[in-house]
Formats: sequence, structure tokens, C-alpha cells
Amino acid sequence: MKRWGIQARVMFLALTPSVMIMLALVGYFTYERIQEAETSLSERGSLLVQRLVPGVEFALFAGDAAAMQRLADTARGEADVYSVTIRDADGSELVHSGPRESLPDGAATRLSREVLRTRLATADFPEQATSQDEPTRIGEVTVTMSRAATDARQRRLVVVALALGALCLALAIALALAIGRGV
Repeated sequence: MKRWGIQARVMFLALTPSVMIMLALVGYFTYERIQEAETSLSERGSLLVQRLVPGVEFALFAGDAAAMQRLADTARGEADVYSVTIRDADGSELVHSGPRESLPDGAATRLSREVLRTRLATADFPEQATSQDEPTRIGEVTVTMSRAATDARQRRLVVVALALGALCLALAIALALAIGRGV
């Protein structure tokens, strides 16, 4: 530090805190937004599967393949949904909507949920209401969500963060130079 002139010292003192704060804030908020995008994809997929299960349960019970296909096709129309598969209790595929080829590893998020036969409360028959039968698995719904839009959003967030960081750094350097000249 002894070889540095007064202008270099002032510039160093002006830049160090602002650069550290800028890096911390840009890094933190970018990380948070990237995690938000990840969580959003998982939550949307989970809600979609959760909404499908009651309709699929009834269609499985009734043996209505056309209704299952309509449910799968409708779900396939949602944002980021790559494919929807409905299987019976044995794991045999009953209905599929979307491309047959699977996405590469890391390019998709798969969410599955068992379809259980629900029993209605039967107040008219007290002896049946007290039975504690386990719910029976009658099928499974699998939704494959494409990560392409989420990954693009995450890349865009990183680019914006880097641009914002560079802009803040340039502004800090200009301010430090102005302060250095004034000293």
C-alpha cells in the first residue's frame, strides 16, 4: 500500500465496500429468484397431478378410457407439461398424452401420485362405517414437466444479474474516480 498514491488509495477505499455489497446483494437475490423458479415448476406440477387424481379415480372405477384420455389431453395443454401417463394398479399403461420419447436427464421433472379408491362415509349402515379398510391402489398418474422454460428463465436471471453487477461496478468506479480527483 505504501507505493500507492492518494488517488489509488481513495479509489480502493471507495470501491471495496460498494463492490462487496453489490456482489452480496446481486448474488443473494439472483439465487433466491432461481430457487423460486425451481419451486414454481415443482408446485405447478404437483398441483396438476393433485387435480387429476379425483377425475382419474372415477374414470378408472368406471373403466372409461375416453374420459381418462380427455383428462390427460387437457392436462397436457398446461404450460410446461411434456407428457401425462395414466397406469392401472398393475402398472400397465392405460392412457398416454404427449411425445413417447423421454427427455434427457435433467431436462424434465417427473411427478407421480397413486390413485386410491376412496370410500364414502355410509351413515345409513353403521356397521360399514366402523370398518377400517385400507385405501386400495387402483392406478397411478405421472406428469412429466419440461424444464426448458424454467432453465431459460434461470439463464436470463443470471445474465441480468451479471449485467446489473457490471453496471453497478462501472458506476462505483466512476464515482471513485470522481472522489479521487477531488481529493
